[in-house]
Parts: sequence; structure tokens; C-alpha cells
Amino acid sequence: MRLDLRLRAFLWFAGVTGATDVSGGTPEKLARLRAQKPPRGPLARRLSDWLVGPVAPDVAITDREVPGRGGPVPVRLYRPYAAGDTPPVIVVLHGGGWALGNLDSNDPLASRVAAGTGALVVSVDYRLAPEHPYPAALHDVIDVLGWVADSGAELSADPTRLAIMGDSSGANLAAAACLWLRDTGAGPRIAEQVLLYPAVDALAETTGPPGAETSMLRESDARQFLTWYLGEHGDPTDPYVSPLRAASVAGLPAALVITAEHDLLRETGTRYARRLAGAGVPTRHSDYVGMMHGFFSLPGVCRSSPQAEAEVCRVLRAALAPVGADPEAAVVDHAL
Repeated sequence: MRLDLRLRAFLWFAGVTGATDVSGGTPEKLARLRAQKPPRGPLARRLSDWLVGPVAPDVAITDREVPGRGGPVPVRLYRPYAAGDTPPVIVVLHGGGWALGNLDSNDPLASRVAAGTGALVVSVDYRLAPEHPYPAALHDVIDVLGWVADSGAELSADPTRLAIMGDSSGANLAAAACLWLRDTGAGPRIAEQVLLYPAVDALAETTGPPGAETSMLRESDARQFLTWYLGEHGDPTDPYVSPLRAASVAGLPAALVITAEHDLLRETGTRYARRLAGAGVPTRHSDYVGMMHGFFSLPGVCRSSPQAEAEVCRVLRAALAPVGADPEAAVVDHAL
């Protein structure tokens, strides 16, 4: 299915402005992209809210730091006002090629997932490449998961009902963390992994079929992001870099894998979903036709974004509901 006119116009604008272009890998280009600030002023804010969606108004937001092996890890907590006394927990990991993104850029997505699920959402500001190549970001994620597991009373939450969610490189970290937890037997039990257009094979994701490349993720961008993330010593065949290359995916948490038709990561994401299902992991795979990489975070231009958000929240509510409870009983689906 062809990209619709609205998406083509948006992608044209993103392409000509270089808003998402990291090819060339210069420090100046990376610094410019990182320096982009949230919009100021009522008109700019209104445009931003239309493009990426507003921050949910019925969620309390607080910042704190979590002890990590590489130093304190900043996190942002989103607690719905309507949450019960001990809500479940969802750890959310932003995308950005392991080199871009932060807590502010993830505010709309994280807050709406909290509002749509009734869960306490913990958004992680993991260390970024190239300053902190693999495995720094993964270590931060694992350390935050361990902190969540040990902090139920402090958080007034139930870490025995825990999910992890990420988009793009964040989905890579989510999948890798699930593998690490399974392999080591350490850390908490994950009830559900939600992987939005995941990067799961470093050796296969810099090329794609005709129509897969858009200005949201070019082949040159994918190569640059991986170069930064791997650094001098990273191995692209390491299963914690490329989860699709793990010797086995049996015993991993239940998964929702979302892919997009016009995306370099579609084929490997689809293969990962099929491999999970083939290994006996309860898996739901949804491929959104006519959509491109990053569509979930762009409800203003992507008509399928609200549908995908509703699907994610529905799956998470079911996965995190107490035994015998109705997952739809206590939460209004804000994505609809």
C-alpha cells in the first residue's frame, strides 16, 4: 500500500530539512539534533501536540535517579491519578538509534501509555552512543529493571506485574534485556515485551526492499547509528546486540511485535515475531500497512497511530491484570 499524501508531505519536509538525517556522522550534526528543544509558545506547542500527541493531562509526572553501575540513571515516573494503590509497572525505552532521544522527547508516548493502562510507567534516560557505546545503554536498562523489582514499597506499585516496552533502538534494548534476564536467571520476571518496529539484527538492517527506506530511517542512518552504538569493540553477532541471532528464543516473555510496511526494520521484526512464536512464546504480530518507521509517535500525520496505541494499551492491560481481574474494568482507554 502506498504512503498516503499526508505522510508523503511530512516525509518530504523531514527530508529537505534534514530533521532526521545523521548520515556523515559528524559531531556537529549529532550535537545539532540533540540540541533541539521542546517547542515554546502557544502556536508551536499546539503544532507539536498535533504532530506527536499531547502529554496526558491525568498523569502525575516526577523525575528521579536510579543507582546504576555506570552512575546514576535518570528516570521519569508517570502515575495516573486514577491508578490503584499498587498499580503494575511498565518500563519504557525511547528510540533514537541509541544516540538520540531523552525523557522529554518520550513524554507524550510514556504519559499516554500510563493513562491508557493504569500502570506506573518508568521512562529510562539511558546513556547514549557514541560517547557510551554498547553495552552501556543495556546495562542502564537492566539496572533500572532491578531497581524496580526491589522498590515496590517505595514506588507504591506491584513490580511482580512488570512489562517492558520500546520503539526502534528502545525495542532492541527491551528485547536484549529480556534475553539477558532469561540467560542469567537474575532480575525480575517480565510479563510482556512490547516491541515497536524493533531493531533485532545489526547485520541485516542497513538494507531493505524497494519502498522500505524513508526519511524517517535511511540505510545511511541505520549504518551510522550502528557504528556509533557498536563502537570499537561491539560485535554485531552478539545476541544482546542482535536478538534475532540468539541461539534460542524459547522461554522469553510474551510479546507484542509491531512493524510498519514502509520500514527498513520490517523484515527482521517480522522474522523475530515468527521465531518467538515458533519457540512457543505467546506472540502477537501486527503489521501496519501504509505506515513508516516511527509512526506510533506521530498521531498527527499517521492515521494508524491511535489504533496502534489502543492495541498496545489493550495488550498491556490484559498482560498486567491481577489473576482473575477484568483488565478493562478500571481503566478508560485514552487512545480511542
